[in-house]
Amino acid sequence: RRAVVVSLLVAFAVTLALSTLLSGSLIGPLHEIMDGARRLAGGDLTTRIAVERRDELGELAGILNSAADQLQQRITELARARARTEAILAAMEEGVLAVDCRGHVVLANDVLRKHFEISDPLGRHYLELIRQREVGAAMEGVLADGERRTAEIEVPFRQRVFALTAVAFPGDEGQAHGAVLTFHDVTE
Repeated sequence: RRAVVVSLLVAFAVTLALSTLLSGSLIGPLHEIMDGARRLAGGDLTTRIAVERRDELGELAGILNSAADQLQQRITELARARARTEAILAAMEEGVLAVDCRGHVVLANDVLRKHFEISDPLGRHYLELIRQREVGAAMEGVLADGERRTAEIEVPFRQRVFALTAVAFPGDEGQAHGAVLTFHDVTE
């Protein structure tokens, strides 16, 4: 009985020592992968996970690093596209107003802001900003059926006349279209 008990205790001790050694070699890289994944999820796309293993943990680290690279590349491309769009809008002599399907402003260039003396238009309803009957009719028409509308409006307080063009603006995925209006100064 003593021999069996001693053998079991020795076997248990050996098993415990081996499992501690094996789990230690997995826990360190696993913690590193988890910490890296948390940083990536928190928005730190410069994080890379340095696990130099050729097993599943190494493959997982590689996949996470590759996903971070692709996400960083897409964000850079979007930033470039946004900068190009902003440069185009800044160079335009026409006022531009874009609204979502509910009529809330998603874009208003500086020329429009200047012509209508508007500050901080984003997120507000277009009727709060421009109270012109023709603008409302064109906007509501485009929002209703997506068809192009044109009109001429006079802005008495600015002593200006604008040729207005309204077209459909693609909505976010799963939402109806919005509208884009351009205001071309035809006063002269």
